[in-house]
Amino acid sequence: RNFCNKIWNASRFILMNLEEENYELRITNCEFRSLSLPQRWILTELNLLIERVTKSLDSFRFNEAAHSIYEFFWHQFCDWYLEMAKVELKVKNLSILTYVLDNSLRLLHPFIPFITEEIWQKMRKIQNSAESIMTAEWPKPDKKLIDESSLAEMDTLINVIVAIRDLRARFHIKPSQEITIILVAKRKEKKIIEENSHYLKSLCRLKKLEIEKNSPREKLQARTLVKGAEIILPLKEVIDLEIEKKRLNREIEKTEKEIRFVETKLKNKGFLQKAPEAVVLEEKEKQKSLSEELKKLKEANDFLREDK
Repeated sequence: RNFCNKIWNASRFILMNLEEENYELRITNCEFRSLSLPQRWILTELNLLIERVTKSLDSFRFNEAAHSIYEFFWHQFCDWYLEMAKVELKVKNLSILTYVLDNSLRLLHPFIPFITEEIWQKMRKIQNSAESIMTAEWPKPDKKLIDESSLAEMDTLINVIVAIRDLRARFHIKPSQEITIILVAKRKEKKIIEENSHYLKSLCRLKKLEIEKNSPREKLQARTLVKGAEIILPLKEVIDLEIEKKRLNREIEKTEKEIRFVETKLKNKGFLQKAPEAVVLEEKEKQKSLSEELKKLKEANDFLREDK
């Protein structure tokens, strides 16, 4: 149900922004190379997906095919490309959104025929499409819309965005509050970040993005690492130091108490012998998750030391 809601809402957003005209995607090799990184990435992912899903269905691996299209539509298209496209909703982005939606509906149709047919009928008012999705041609991968290098480059951009969002969450910074981020990156990663800085600023709510050659060593800075880059969040402007220290100490005490409770359970021979294996595994996973959370809390608390 949640996935069907996701498909419906994403389709509704795209169709709301389309006008009464044909948004057919026509891109030459030269034009493809000039597209933005997210555009080249989503077109690459889609055409690789068409190859995978077609092979899976030809081999009767229906679960594999369904999982592939699910992962693509929810996590790559909706979670990332759709959000990035909103930053600059131009005609070319609308063409790509329509192209991806069109092909995704065709791939999804064998699994969820009713919702795909309903959306298809709404798209027909804009697209020159078949009368029914049932008679529409099965998608074919377009080799000229595949750029393997965009996959690694987009991974870099996504990793930086996720790391900045994680820093915001770690210090309970309000979503509406703009922050300053300092990035120290290697040459390759620096180029990717500079060319796509407007996405970073929009998706991470940045007031200022500074890209430095060397890592500045100042007090009250939170730091995290991703491949090829160090991300630094100056804390003075965004938190009340004393309030944040008290909050973190409370969280640390609470998490340590929960860890002790789980450890006591796992040391109890009676529990290990009588409890179902699934329950024991769940407690072990809980212990691991709490230990990772405690490590993050202690790191955050350490960043607040003014003597560092």
